Amino acid sequence: MNFKDGSTQQVQFFGGRPKYSRFMHIEIVNEQSAETLVRSVLRCLAAFGGSPKEWVFDNPKTVRISPIHQNPPVLHPYLGQLVNEHKVIANLCAPRSGNQKGSVERLVGYVKNGFLLAYTFDDHEDLKRRLAEGLYAVNHTRTCDATKRIPAEALLEERPYLNQRPTRDAGESWDFRESVTVLPEGLVAFRGTKYSVSPAMIGSVATLFVRESRIDIYVGLEVCQHIRKDGFGGIVRAPKHRDETADILKGRRKKATFRRQRIHELGPVAQRFLCKWVHTCEKGDWEGACDELFELLCEHSETAFCEALSVCLADGCCSAQAMRRTLKAAA
Repeated sequence: MNFKDGSTQQVQFFGGRPKYSRFMHIEIVNEQSAETLVRSVLRCLAAFGGSPKEWVFDNPKTVRISPIHQNPPVLHPYLGQLVNEHKVIANLCAPRSGNQKGSVERLVGYVKNGFLLAYTFDDHEDLKRRLAEGLYAVNHTRTCDATKRIPAEALLEERPYLNQRPTRDAGESWDFRESVTVLPEGLVAFRGTKYSVSPAMIGSVATLFVRESRIDIYVGLEVCQHIRKDGFGGIVRAPKHRDETADILKGRRKKATFRRQRIHELGPVAQRFLCKWVHTCEKGDWEGACDELFELLCEHSETAFCEALSVCLADGCCSAQAMRRTLKAAA
């Protein structure tokens, strides 16, 4: 889609409606993953005020993971978990049988032809704003061609039945579960990012409760909470896990290597500092200096530590002594 501001964007959306009232729920989505699907379903049910006893879907891989002609179908684990929690029936349409969900097909046609292709929009925010306005009009002020009633009024009659299966959230806090093994570094990996747990749990199986913006890791009797950072490519490590890992390691070389790695994880500024610092250590003895740097990191916040690294780099003084002076002056 081309916007008036000159930008171009592929617009993807999720749509749902109950059969009786024909109340529309449409939302713009960034991707068509299984997680996006289930969170959109939950927001859709929240808009309805509860869940019908049957959900009808097409057959994308985000819905079913078994071959198209296999019966009964095997649902994607994320959707299967949601179906089980709400005690509903998931009904998948037969291939090329759009008539089995005609009301939804007409909804899709309305969004594509009666909205997206019928208007021009200033930008993405204007698209979302006008979509909300259009949905309010078709749900609350216009009569549905199929039922000859206003959908919002018909939805009130459906609510007592929908309320028999209430939703526990609107999508953001719903969690799906993944089982992973704690790596030798005291980390668990999920979607391109590693998250820390207690190093005492190395080799154990952890269960990840993945929410939209947070990950809770259950391993043994411990629960670790982290801000979710898909595709970060680095390590999200809690300060307490940093200290515990340093304590549990045996041998000077192993401890020094871990401490250097922990500083390295702070980002590009720390990496440039380490590169210059390691090559200027007298007689190549970087282990003792590394211990000093790590102690400074433990004594100060990561933000203050990184700011001091930048100052020392700019001054050309990459040493533990220079870091101590800089941190003391900034305190």
